[in-house]
Amino acid sequence: MAERIALQKKLSELGYPVRNFTGHFDFDLRDAVRDVQVKAGQAPDGREDPGIAVFVVDFPMPPGTRFDWHTHEDHQLAWATSGVLSVRTAEATWVLPTTRALWIPAGLPHETASDGGRATMRSLYIRPGLFPVSWNEPHSAARPTPVAASPLLAELIGYLGQPDLDPGRRAHAETLL
Repeated sequence: MAERIALQKKLSELGYPVRNFTGHFDFDLRDAVRDVQVKAGQAPDGREDPGIAVFVVDFPMPPGTRFDWHTHEDHQLAWATSGVLSVRTAEATWVLPTTRALWIPAGLPHETASDGGRATMRSLYIRPGLFPVSWNEPHSAARPTPVAASPLLAELIGYLGQPDLDPGRRAHAETLL
């Protein structure tokens, strides 16, 4: 119960309209995530910031949390900073310990869960038009791609998650990613 209350508080702090979060992803929460995605691409005055290609959101996931089938307008790199995640698509299921992340192309239906215990998912959302790498080449056919979550990648993700990162430094970090 305390974990669920902590999750509700965290989601509320991120601006989600949280009612009674049951551990299952509902459509109101999905819409709220999309709102965060839009906000992350905006300058402080509310105008879209064309320079932000990547933003980071943490999701604390008590045991049994499941974000039911959904899609994103942005690419997603899903990574467990703690615990183990599972990500399922129509084609396959990936089990992701802290040493692995999963690149999920924009528009691909998927669900994410922390079936085995408590986990924290740190997701990078990457705006397709601003990211120089195309993971949707014909040979990949918009399939998820496992990625090694090295200590360097972990540090880079944490760096990009800083709320007031200088635009020049952000651009350099996004290029490195």
